[in-house]
Amino acid sequence: MKFIDLKLKVLTLADVQNSQELKRCYSEARSLNLSYRKSWEALLTAFQAEDKPERIFKPNISELKTHVLNLANVETAKQLKQHYAVLKKLDFRYYSAWETALSTLNQADPINSNFQKWLESPPEEYKELFQEIEDVSEALKQSIKKGKKLVDETQEIADNIITAAQDAQSEVDSMKREIVTARNAQQQAELN
Repeated sequence: MKFIDLKLKVLTLADVQNSQELKRCYSEARSLNLSYRKSWEALLTAFQAEDKPERIFKPNISELKTHVLNLANVETAKQLKQHYAVLKKLDFRYYSAWETALSTLNQADPINSNFQKWLESPPEEYKELFQEIEDVSEALKQSIKKGKKLVDETQEIADNIITAAQDAQSEVDSMKREIVTARNAQQQAELN
């Protein structure tokens, strides 16, 4: 079998397009130098066996970068370094740096979940403290609600006062016009 046919057969059995994708999807291919025929023959033997290699997905650097940034809730590598001090010295131009960042972020999750479990059933000494905090928080919410109600009532009273003042001003203006009209009529009568 020609070398090119050997490669094509392995790629077909692996259901991939090229050797880069083969290395990304199969751990068996990562350790091999695919410049040599023996490496391809070893892969062919592995893929033809009953216990054929399991396909795994190893993302390319841009996919890994996107995943890590989304996991950390940041938009850039610079922000990632600012949020995680242990990642400051990494050079994010390299795939290995992104892998390190991913493993660091994955290790951070168990700590968070342990804390959540602790919060669900804290020791007795903290239960009283948490209850006091909840009580004070509820009282504060009620005070805020009451304060908002008073502000609304005060605003309504102020609006009523403004409306009454505008009505009074309209009456004053109307009286002034009547007085001016009466004076004009009196002056006209005196002239006739």
